[in-house]
Parts: sequence; structure tokens; C-alpha cells
Amino acid sequence: MDSLSRLRGLVPSLANSAQLDSLYGSAELTGELTGNMDRLGLTGFLRANDVRLATQSVAGIRGTIQLADLTKQPAGSLIFGADTVMLGP
Repeated sequence: MDSLSRLRGLVPSLANSAQLDSLYGSAELTGELTGNMDRLGLTGFLRANDVRLATQSVAGIRGTIQLADLTKQPAGSLIFGADTVMLGP
């Protein structure tokens, strides 16, 4: 199973990566879906800990998500902050 399949569309540097199932750590998304199936929105908070991808790691990630029209043409904002980022060996 490719744990990065949905993430590849959001992070351009992962688009051509051949790494499969190499994303480690824990994450929690809490939020609220609003609207109906014709126009569904999402507002939420993301927390992730000890995220690793190959030699890159982040001790903690916190962020907010506000997305509109998830069912047809998603648009909105993803605002994140990170703590203790390691980008290489």
C-alpha cells in the first residue's frame, strides 16, 4: 500500500518519488464538515508527531485547515508550523 498516494498531489517534490509506504509517525485531524454533498466544507486542526520520510524528519507539526467545495473543486487554506525539522543525514 502506498501511504504517500494522496500526499503526492499536495507536495510537488514527492510527485516522482518511487518510495512506497515510507511515511512514518502519527497524525490526528479533528474538524467539522459543513454543508451538503453538493458543497461540502471542512474546517479543522492537524497535529502530527515524529514524522519521518527517508532521512527527513519533523518532531512536531501543527496546523489549521479550511477547505470549501470538497466534492467538486476544493479550494481553501492549509496553514502549518513545524518544530525541529531535519532535512538530511
